[in-house]
Order: sequence, then C-alpha cells, then structure tokens
Amino acid sequence: MVRMKIKFKNQVEVQNRGAVRQVEMINKERMTIGQTNERHQILGRVQLFTESPLQIQSSTVNAIGGATFQKTRLTHQLQMLLNLNDNQVVTSSALTDRQDAEGSALMHDSSPVWGSGSTKSYYKYRADGTCYLRTVNTAGGVVTTDNASPSCSAVAEI
Repeated sequence: MVRMKIKFKNQVEVQNRGAVRQVEMINKERMTIGQTNERHQILGRVQLFTESPLQIQSSTVNAIGGATFQKTRLTHQLQMLLNLNDNQVVTSSALTDRQDAEGSALMHDSSPVWGSGSTKSYYKYRADGTCYLRTVNTAGGVVTTDNASPSCSAVAEI
C-alpha cells in the first residue's frame, strides 16, 4: 500500500504601486507506505510528514537624487517527521531546518552603492532519544555565532 497526499498554497501580494511585494508559499506532504499479510494485517508501515513554508517580502523606496533603497526578507523552513512501525516496534525522527535572511541595498543608476545582509540558521534533528541542534548567525558576510550541541536544551532556538 502506498498513499501520498500533497497540499500547496501560494499567495502573492503587491502593494503601494509595486513598491512592496510579498510572496507566501507552503507545501505539505504526507506519504504512507505499508506492508500487509494475506489477512490484511499490517506488518510494517512508514509515514513521512513534510512541511516547507517560504515567505519573501521585498520593498523599494525612491531616495533623493534618483537613488533607490531596496530591502528583502526571506524565511524558509523544512520540517520532516518520520514514523516507522516495524512489527509492533515504533520509532520516529524529526528534522527542522530553518533560515531567516535579510538584505538591504542602496542603488544608484542600477549599481549598488551600499549593501548589508544577515542570516540566522537553525537546524534540529531528533531521533531515538538523541537530539542534535545547531544555530549559525551571520552579519555582513561574517559568522557572528556558531553553536552546536548534542543536547537540544543547550542552544536557544531562533
């Protein structure tokens, strides 16, 4: 037996005569694979749940002298949950991988005059009573923090 269900949602907004643009997308998937015997009893089953949202917001402001200031924010994430049922033994694992990024630029005649950016990344994996967590933050192209831990309580989430 194999079952798969997929949901996708997308929304795009344009405001202030195109000066502000926002995109939101989300993808959800559920997959089940199972094996049964001749009496239709389940011998084993794998379930995978996945969710991956994406958000982008971009704005442009006209400045003095023909310059423009542009700013973009991006957030994306992958969440996965895996359940395995093998002959009455159930195990599960979970993964979260998220990134928040922001960048700004001052443009003049389509050329960058100034720019900056930052990123916050978060990775968490949990399985069989263990957990691994890592956070990495950057600003201006430089890593400002990089924390990893085999214990999920040791490092704060974003």
